[in-house]
Amino acid sequence: MIAARHVRYRVGGTVILDDVTVTLAPGQVTAVCGPNGAGKSTLLKCLAGALAPTAGRVLLDGRPLAHYSLAALARKRAVLSQTNVVPFLFSVREIVEMGRTPSRGRPADGDAAVVQEALERVDAWHLRD
Repeated sequence: MIAARHVRYRVGGTVILDDVTVTLAPGQVTAVCGPNGAGKSTLLKCLAGALAPTAGRVLLDGRPLAHYSLAALARKRAVLSQTNVVPFLFSVREIVEMGRTPSRGRPADGDAAVVQEALERVDAWHLRD
């Protein structure tokens, strides 16, 4: 579960987020709607740990994000930007395999099966190469 508690984010004298409180549960679909400049992307960046709120806190499973190592955060949550430019030619399979990086260091057996299952679940196995 990811929760924001009284989150505020300010750039200079401009308040982007002011006293935002939200709880997002696993398996729940949540839409964040609003006009351009409303702070949607800033909120998501705070929830993901890419930005630190200027006030309030963000919790992952009840613990502040700062209490997690980067590797532990990567194993607990995933972030996919709306636009993501990959400057090299990678196959779909290779991009999905990169998502397994936080799990490396443990037995990598089964990576190929996990990648295949993930691509099959989203009906993209045929795009793998």
